[in-house]
This record gives sequence, structure tokens and C-alpha cells, in this order.
Amino acid sequence: MKKRVLSLLLCFVLAAGLLSVCAPPAQAGTIADAFEQFIKKPGQIKKLFGNEVAHGDCGPAGNEASVHYKIYEVTNPTVVQDNPFLQQIWQIHDYREDAQYYGVYIFGDGPMADYAVKGQKAPWMGNVEVTEYNDKGQKLGTTVVENLGEEYLALAYIAGATTEEWDGKKQSFTGVTNVGDRAFKDCQYLTCMFLDDGITTIGDRAFYEDEYLSAINMPRDLELIDQYAFYGCDTLTFVRAGACSRLRRIEDHAFYSCTMLAELRLPNGLTYIGPWAFAWDRILGQEDTTLGLPSSLQVIDTGAFAFVNHHKNLNIPANVTRIGDYAFMCDYYMNNLTFSPGDKPLTIGKAAFFGDNHMKTVDLSNRVAQIDKCAFAGCEMLEEVYFGDRIDTIQGRAFTSLDNAMKILVEGVLNGILRPDDTDQNADQAGDISTAFNMIAKITKLKRAVFKNDPAKSIYGAADSNRSFPDDCVVYYTQGSHTWAAALKDDGTWQGYKTGLWHGDHIAQFADTVVDPTCTKQGYTHHACTVKGCTYAPVDDTYVAATDHTWVTQTYPASCTEQGTVFYKCSACGATRTEKIAALGHDLSRCDLLPDATCTKPGRVVGTCARCGVKIDEVIPAKGHDYSYKSASSTEPTCTESGHYKGTCPRCGKDYDDTIPALGHDWGEWVVTQEPTYTTTGYRYHICARCNTRVGEDIPKLRDHTWDSGIVTTKPDCIHAGVRTYTCTDCGATKTETIPATGEHTFVAKEIPATCTTGGYILCTCSVCGTTQRYDASEPLGHKWNSGTVTTKPTEDMAGVRTYTCTVCGDTKTETIPATGVHVHTWQLTKRAPATCTEDGYDLYTCAKCGAVEYRNEVAAFGHKMNAGEVVIKPTATTSGVRVYTCSVCGETKAETIPATGLPSACPGGPTCPGYAFRDMPAPGNWAHAGLDYCIYSGYINGLSATTVDPSGTCTRAQLVCILYRIQGEPKVVEGYELAKLRAPFDDVPRGQWYTNAILWAKLTRIVNGTSATTFDPNGQITREQLAAILYRYTAKYAPDATGNAASLADYPDAGSVSAYARDAMAWAVGNGLIKGLPHDKTDYLEPGGSTTRAQVATILMRYKQATA
Repeated sequence: MKKRVLSLLLCFVLAAGLLSVCAPPAQAGTIADAFEQFIKKPGQIKKLFGNEVAHGDCGPAGNEASVHYKIYEVTNPTVVQDNPFLQQIWQIHDYREDAQYYGVYIFGDGPMADYAVKGQKAPWMGNVEVTEYNDKGQKLGTTVVENLGEEYLALAYIAGATTEEWDGKKQSFTGVTNVGDRAFKDCQYLTCMFLDDGITTIGDRAFYEDEYLSAINMPRDLELIDQYAFYGCDTLTFVRAGACSRLRRIEDHAFYSCTMLAELRLPNGLTYIGPWAFAWDRILGQEDTTLGLPSSLQVIDTGAFAFVNHHKNLNIPANVTRIGDYAFMCDYYMNNLTFSPGDKPLTIGKAAFFGDNHMKTVDLSNRVAQIDKCAFAGCEMLEEVYFGDRIDTIQGRAFTSLDNAMKILVEGVLNGILRPDDTDQNADQAGDISTAFNMIAKITKLKRAVFKNDPAKSIYGAADSNRSFPDDCVVYYTQGSHTWAAALKDDGTWQGYKTGLWHGDHIAQFADTVVDPTCTKQGYTHHACTVKGCTYAPVDDTYVAATDHTWVTQTYPASCTEQGTVFYKCSACGATRTEKIAALGHDLSRCDLLPDATCTKPGRVVGTCARCGVKIDEVIPAKGHDYSYKSASSTEPTCTESGHYKGTCPRCGKDYDDTIPALGHDWGEWVVTQEPTYTTTGYRYHICARCNTRVGEDIPKLRDHTWDSGIVTTKPDCIHAGVRTYTCTDCGATKTETIPATGEHTFVAKEIPATCTTGGYILCTCSVCGTTQRYDASEPLGHKWNSGTVTTKPTEDMAGVRTYTCTVCGDTKTETIPATGVHVHTWQLTKRAPATCTEDGYDLYTCAKCGAVEYRNEVAAFGHKMNAGEVVIKPTATTSGVRVYTCSVCGETKAETIPATGLPSACPGGPTCPGYAFRDMPAPGNWAHAGLDYCIYSGYINGLSATTVDPSGTCTRAQLVCILYRIQGEPKVVEGYELAKLRAPFDDVPRGQWYTNAILWAKLTRIVNGTSATTFDPNGQITREQLAAILYRYTAKYAPDATGNAASLADYPDAGSVSAYARDAMAWAVGNGLIKGLPHDKTDYLEPGGSTTRAQVATILMRYKQATA
């Protein structure tokens, strides 16, 4: 099979054409634009297919032949050169360079088959027999590609209405209507997929875990994206379904864990987003600001956008009636949440916005009726919540764990019942409030809220200056394992208190003591109520785990025969422990075996230890038989019974019949079921891990500890108590005793030198607690001022300022300088005029006080710098030309007349004749010679070659227009248009021809029209009446005074055959002697439809120039 590295590029670029991969920010616009353009031309996709290698049917059971497939090699890299997606996908996908990849094309009538039955696969999956081709496209035979769909399918195209060759003939098909269930499941190298319009359903698990699928379009007729359709498509980047106006449902897990999904466009008409549909799409719209949910949406089900990092602003449309549990949980980028106004009440499910820890503002004033438990729990940055008058239920812990001071703003009366998780005996103590807002102490503004269960609690502000809140009212709320209360103080502010529960007749006021953790004991906060006479027990909470020991080690290594030891000492508490290191044993690498041990006989080792140098002469015990292949009649030993092994040793080859000793019990740890006391024994047991035998024993009674004199394990200092630790000399148990703080500071003195403004002193600081004592030592030094600097000059009517600076500390002082009383101009630059080619340059200064002006920095005009000039109208024999010069500095132009070349005198013949070079030039004296001589000399007519002028040849429309164009000097700009930049309005006049500019000139000046609206017929012959008409229009344009002197045509028998458009022109041409009758049988005829030779045209032009000179 052919191995084509470049075939991969087609997959990659098609992916770019269908759906762009996550691009770097600098290229995102280019890639998206290229995708939009490519997707509009799906016919290009077929160009990416090479040889057909397999085909078959893939319709549903019972109607298999209704849908067909063809498998192609993916080739033809020239189709996609310079596509902006190419480099992007090439960098991302790790395709094998030595593999041939394939594309599948699916077409037919109606639905594809579903492959949901276990073991059933699409025909392009698994092992597929394919045709092989050589590089010339010739068939070589067939081979089987293993796992074609799973490992080599890179491209797929499902067609709509189309005409394809099938069964040897062209057939028309109405189009495939669905993507079958599991049709492309586990196609790990499928990069891009194109779906034609007409497809209504993407089936269950259709693209399940296609980890390289980056590109797919959504057909406009799509109605349903079924469950798990794109589950785990890790590199799927854009979902552009905005044109799918029939899409109604996106089922559960449809885009679950599409971790590269960067853009989501959902169509209006969508009503349902299923559970976890977009969960874990971690970068969804991270660069955008708003998640565009369509106005038709009604249900956002459980976890639909959970764990998604998407948009800063989220608006819930007016038709949504339910936001499911966990719907937007842990959305770390959401800042603001709003709800569109509408008539339908809305329920926010459990933990719907849990952990959205960047959310700052929530507007619930429109439609929200119920907020379930933990709906906004963990929104640590939440600052403002707006409630409306529709709230009916707020369940427990709806707004827990808020770190910021939060504003609760209620637009109307909050008539909702705040329901706790359970209605226990504390419900009468405002439990409804407590479980909904357990951080109410941080609420800074509650604007007009009335709770149904206690109408007296009307709160108008945190500082209740109007005293509208009842003096004896207390608001309860919970935090951790405690209940808190907020009471109104005399100054109109709130005061929070911690309570165990309500202490009977007062609000508990706790004094807190923090006990730090030690290496072995946890720390905690101890709360004791300080109200006099309170009998409630103190409460401990806020536990902190023990810190564990910080061991410092010292190691004594082991030798060949002696154990080593590791000593551990805790640097925090002084505790110690030891660990033994097993002896290493002798290194026998330098010893000889004399002989080696066998299964039944010991060996002997003689030599010197390579580690310690000790001489060795030791007996090596017999190895014992290898019992790996003992007979079936052998019995295994148990904990208490010996075993019996019989068989042949594979090591020594001898038979054995051995008794194996009992193994003994493998006891587990002791389990104490009754602890001993000082008066009673305890009991414990342990169990053999091998045979489950259980053995118990009594634990002796306890006896009093025998404590030693103790050691100081933590020294006291000026503010911290110390610790003395006692150890029982019998059992090793320990106890501690607090050593009071000494109260004696350890001062460190530092001398602070005097400055200009402060005296010197000695500062003594305790190195333990930071307490300081100060002792004055010297007086301030005083400033040392310099001579001063004028920082504001005095004027005639304004005082100035002199500033002095201290040379020691840099301080400054100022002194006023009296006004001078003398007028001094205050010049300001009011105009700067640079010199030009024709104007002098200067700077104009104006006095800000008196208005006087002064010119400075005058620069003379430097004159034009004209170029060599350009001939815009060429001179002719009778007309002058024009040369235009342009200034390279300012662009100004001037024109210069080029004299006419002048008419030749009577042709002398020979080499001096203008037409001498042309072999077919009529001889002097011939009627045609003078006209050709004149036009060649004037540059109006050129030869058809270097040696022929073709005087008898018919003049074409293009030739005549070019002659007039040359007479006019071949202008480059006509009617304000540059001819070189225009395209002729005729299909038969392409750019770059010798006559193109001339025809453009003639069309723009209305001298010549086309033979139709789209054709000019440049090679068409010029008739006599056409020549007269064209010359007449030319004269009217450029010499209108010469259009008179028309003659009557009545004397010519064929005057009636002159076309209507040419009658005036023909009369003018005859009257001015330009056209004369042609004799036939002694009678002159005009012959208006007759052709005109080049010699006749030359003669007529000579007469015309002489007549109009």
C-alpha cells in the first residue's frame, strides 16, 4: 500500500475548512474566516479523495441497500496549498508519516444504520479489504487493512441530495437523513467530518471519544444531537450551529469533556440542553464575554455547563423555567449573572452556581421564584445580590461561604419564606434566616426586606439611623458549628456575637483563646462566655492538625558484622527516636567456593572479605531440594502440622521424600477489648493471619507512674510560657508542665543619628516580642541651605520665587522675588510655517502680554525640482503634443507644448519616401501613395510587418480606432480615468492587447460604440458609412467647428441605402470631399455598406486632416 506523508495534509486542511482548530490569538481571525469560506464550497472536499479502494451498503436492517458508502485514499495535496489551517493542525495532530489514511463518502436515500448492538460495527470499522494501487493509479490487487476506521480513517463526508455512479450507472439520491448511532465511535484519527443539509439527527455516541476530531459543521436541517454524540472529542474546537433553526434538543453528555471547545453558537429554536451536555468543556469561550443562550431555551438541565470556564457575563433567557442542579457549578470566569424579564417563574436548582468564585453581581429581581439549597454557596467574590418580589422559597445554605462583604438589594418587598433544611426546636429563633444567609454579619445593605414568618423584621439599612428596626430584635444566623446573632446597638450599627445556642436569657459573648498545635497534638480555639453568671460550658472549635515532628538525623553506618544506627531528634519539641540498620554481611566477591553447596551437602568458601579484609573460611549450608515440581500426593505444612513433599529435584535430579516442619502461627497485632485500670485487669487477643486461630490473654492492672525529675523541652521567654516534660521510668509515658513566661525582655540597642529636624536617640527592641524603649541622645542638627535657585522669574506685574535646598536632607524652602515693574515680552511660538517650493518659511512668535509679533528662523523658498517630464500627448504631423513636468517635492505640474512634426513635401520616391521600407507600397503617382505616405509619416498607420503595409487589405474596427487614438496623441487619462487601470466593457476586448487602450478611449469619448452591449468585434470590417459616422463623431468631439458643409446625397442612386444613423455623417463626409462616389457604368455610387481598404482609409484621413487644418 502506498505510504504518502502528504496525504495527511488533506485531512488537516479539510479540518481547517470545516471547523478550525484552537488557533493562536494572532491567527484566530484568519483561520475562522478561511473556515467560513471553505464550508460554503463543500464540492472542494471531493477533490481530496484519490483512488476508490472499497464500497458497500450501510442502510438500516431490512433496507441495507438504501444507503451506500465508498472508501477512498486521501491524496492530492495541491488542492489545499496555502490554506491557513494547514500549519495549525499539522502541529497539533501526531499522524504517522509512514501510513496511508482514508476517507469515507456516504450517500443514498434515508437513514444510515445504527450500530448500537454489542459487537456490531460500521463496515469501515475493524478489518477492511481494500484495493491497492501503484503510483500510476494502476490496480495491484487487494489487501486487508486492520482497524481501518479506528486507526486510519481521517475524513468523512455524508452527502445530501446528489447524483453518483452506483452499480455501473449514474443515479440520483435524495440524501442521507442521519448519522447512525456509534457510526464513527472510537475513530481516533478522524480529523474532520462534513454533513450536508438534510441530515436531521446526529445519533447516540456517533463520534464518541474521537480524540482528533477538530472539524465538523452542523447542517441547517439538524433537529437533534443525541446523547454522548461528541463525548470526549478532546480537540473539537468550534460548534457553529447558529443556522440550525430546527435544532430543538441537545441531549445528555452530548459535548461532555470537549476540552478544546472554544466557540459555541446555539440557534434560536433550541428548547432543551440535557444533563452534563457541555460539562468540563474547560476553555469554552474563555476569550469572549457573553454566553449567548437563545431566547427559545426553556430548560438547562443538571450540570449542563458544570466545570466550564466560559464567559464573564451570563444572561438567562426569558423562557427558561428551570436551571437544573449543578448547572453552572465551578464556572471560574463568570462575573455577573442576570435574568431576562418575563412571565414564567424560574427555579434555580441545588448548587446550580456553586463555587463560581469570580461572580460579583447576581440580579434575581426578574422571574426567580425558588432558590434551592447551596445554589450560590462558595461564591467567594459575591458582592451584590438583587431580589425581586417573586421569591417564594430560599432553601438552606443558599449563600454560604461568602468571603466578601455582600449587598442584598431588594427592589420590592421580599415576601419569600426562607426555609431551613429542617424545622427543629430552634425554628422559633429565626432559623429560616440563619440557614439561607449564614454569613449575614457581612451583609452591608439590606434594602426593605420583609420575611413572612416575622413581619416585625423590616430592615432598612445596616446603620439603622431611622430606628425602624425593633430595639429588642435579634437576627440569628449560623457559621460552622455555631449560631451567631446580630443585635442593633445604640449608635444604629450592628454588632455580631457568637453563641453556643441561645444562652437562656442572654446573647453569649465569647472570649476566644487560640491554642497552637504541637508536633503531636492538634490546636484549637477555646470559646468561653464572659457574661457574668453564665453557666453554659465553654466550646472548642476551629481545630488545626498537629504539625508532626521535624526530624534532624545523625547516622552511624553498619559494618559487615555490626548493626548501624540512625538517631532522630525533633527540632521543634526535642523528642527522639532511633532506627537500626542491619549488618551488611561479608563481601565474598574475592572468595573461592571449595566446593559449592549442593541440595544435600554443604559447601565451603575461602578467601578475604572485599569490604573489611577479614580472612574467611566458612561452611555454606546445603541449599535443600527445589520443591517446585513435587508430586500431587505431597501435603503442605500448616501452622501446627508438618507437611510431606515427595518428587524429583530439578536442581540435582535426585528423588526426595522429605518431611516439612510446621510453619508456626503468623500472629497479627493485639486487639484490646478492655483497657486495664488501677483496680481491674484488661483483656486483649490476636489472630493468626494464616489459620485464623484466635488467642487472648489478660492485661495486668495499671500501677502509678514513676516520674523522673523532668527536662525543659521548650524554654520560656519574656511573653511565651515554656514546657517541662516528665517521663515514667517504668513504661516511658510522658506528661508536660507549663513554665510561666519570664517577663524579662532581651533588648537589642540601635543608635538612630540626629537629622536636620529630629534629634538622635537610642532604640532598644526586644528580640523576642518586639517591645521597644527609646532614649533621647542629641538635638536636631538644623538645615544647611544653599544659595538658592530662581524657580519662577519675576515679571513686570508678578512676583517670582527663589527656592533654597538643604544640602544635607534635601528639604526645600521658598522666598518671594518682587515684581520688576518693567515690561518684558513673553514670546510664544504661535505659528511655524515651513519653507515650500514657492513660499518662504518662518517661525512666528507673539508676545502673550502685548500682542507684538516677531518673525524668526526665516528660510527662503527653495523652488521647484521638476523631473524630466512625461509626454502625455504625442505630436503629429499637423497637431502639437504636450509634455508635463512634475515637481518631486510638492507635486505641482507644468505643461510644455511639443511642436507638430509637419507634413512631408511631395514624395520624392526612393529611400527618402516614408513608405520605402514596405515592399507593397504603391508607386509614387498612384492614387493611394500620397495618403499612405502622409499617414505613415505622421505615425497614424503602421505596417502589418517590417516589409508590408497591406494597402488593399480591409481596415478593421480596431485598426480605425487605433489610428484615431494616435491622431489624438494616445492620451493615458480620459475623462479622469487611467486607461491602464480599466477593463473594457466588452467580453471580446481583453486586457493587454494592442488595441485595448484605444477602444477604451473611443468608448469613454463616445466616438465608437460596440456591436452589442457586451461585444465590440475588433476584427470586424469597417464599412464606408461606419467610417463616415466615426469620423463625424470624432470631429464633433475634438473640432466641432468643422462639422458643417454637408452635401445632398440625392444625386447618388443608392442614397436610400444609407443607414439612418449614418445619413448626416455621410452628407458631411461627401460635402467636405472626404468620401467620393465610386463609378459604376458611368454613374457614381456611394456604396455605404461596402468595405474600406487601408489605402482608402489613409487617403480619406489625409483629406480630413487637410480639410480641418
